[in-house]
Amino acid sequence: MVVAFLLAQLTPWARGRSGFLLVLGSANVDECLRGYMTKYDCSSADINPIGGISKQARHAHARAAAAHSRARHVYLAPSVHPSVQL
Repeated sequence: MVVAFLLAQLTPWARGRSGFLLVLGSANVDECLRGYMTKYDCSSADINPIGGISKQARHAHARAAAAHSRARHVYLAPSVHPSVQL
């Protein structure tokens, strides 16, 4: 995450523009409730789009999307079991 924030600050500068970019995180509510959050992991991002979704809800959504989609990557997602690494 330190590198992500560094790149978010330097990319506009390298392109001759002013401002900065936001960093998206991938931490979810289960990690927050269990205390897996640290200062330098995915929970320290500017915006966390899935921060209020649990792993079970995310997998339920993937199963529902797989039922209505023919994309191969959607079919693979529900077969993954939730763990600390996901």
